Amino acid sequence: KTSADVAKAENVPSAQAKREECVGKPVFTVAFQAGMCLAGQGPLDHAKFHIGTLCFNENLCDDAHAKDLVDCGIDNVQGNQLTDKGKDFLAKYGIAVRGGSPFPSFWGPNVYGMPNKVKEHGDAHALEAKYPFSRYVKAAEVYRPRPNEWSYSIGDEMSTREFPYLARIVNHIREKHPDCEPHINHHPCWQRGMRVEWHLGTNYVDMIREYCQTVPTDYVSYDFYLYEYGLKDPKNAANNQRLRDYGTARYFDNLRIVADACRDYGRMFDFIAGVNAQQEAFEVTEQMIRYQAYTALAFGVQKLYWACWSKGWWHRNVVDTNGVRTAQYERLKTVNHELRAFCDEYIRYRRVGTQFTGFTGATAKWLEP
Repeated sequence: KTSADVAKAENVPSAQAKREECVGKPVFTVAFQAGMCLAGQGPLDHAKFHIGTLCFNENLCDDAHAKDLVDCGIDNVQGNQLTDKGKDFLAKYGIAVRGGSPFPSFWGPNVYGMPNKVKEHGDAHALEAKYPFSRYVKAAEVYRPRPNEWSYSIGDEMSTREFPYLARIVNHIREKHPDCEPHINHHPCWQRGMRVEWHLGTNYVDMIREYCQTVPTDYVSYDFYLYEYGLKDPKNAANNQRLRDYGTARYFDNLRIVADACRDYGRMFDFIAGVNAQQEAFEVTEQMIRYQAYTALAFGVQKLYWACWSKGWWHRNVVDTNGVRTAQYERLKTVNHELRAFCDEYIRYRRVGTQFTGFTGATAKWLEP
């Protein structure tokens, strides 16, 4: 069923009514409205397919680098340090931004520690302790989003215990700024049925669904870097292949878990894939970029982001520290233009399910329903 079919229905509810209908109610028919919650509101039309990138830094706000974005098929960027001047400059090129804001941004591992170390890092209610609600109230009063500013970051890789507090924050900010999206990102799951102290014994399926039931955003966002390690064991090709197969199973399982939750709770699916690599000796090839893009679309992703454009984390970003294009630029451009050729048709539809065929051994077992 297409979004146009939904729009033709009588008495189409408002964006706010759609949000309220979706939150905490896994009604399958609501899934057909996913991606329409903010359609036509704000600088980013959520009824369209979008390709964005992370870590676009202020020093790149000039004509040449803005043209590089547009030519590469990028329509929105994330840059937490972008000033109003940088945002306004990018607006001239029709580029939407998730930029710097007065809202505190919180990265879970900085406070909880990594999952295997969390007991040494204390309280999972750390967000409220670190940033009391009054901080968000004051920030909402002074926040003045630029015309092309569609989002701002408030958190990444949170504990489930933070979800009620996040809901309170999101509700308050949205009341003040209904057309600008508070952005919250989730970590991927590295083990099937993972139970980690970081998330207080909650498995990944329940964690994502609890988020959908609790925090009133229009989307679920998470990142998974399929080729993160690349040459994990460069001296042993067989072992390297085994590790890559294992990573592929994890990758698909994560996509399925998040996509199913988005379908059932009427959320948009925002996915962050990797164009860079953790090891400097490894390059993510054009075909690896393409594989991530097309497999993401097989799970109904509606906003696809690439990490990283410029200096953020790891190696071999799209441009180097001097802003010079690397080999990743042409690779990413090729794939993005393939997507642009049919994305308007693709976004008319909503995912119902994704089937796995041809998998064997441990990978097939991982991907069992």
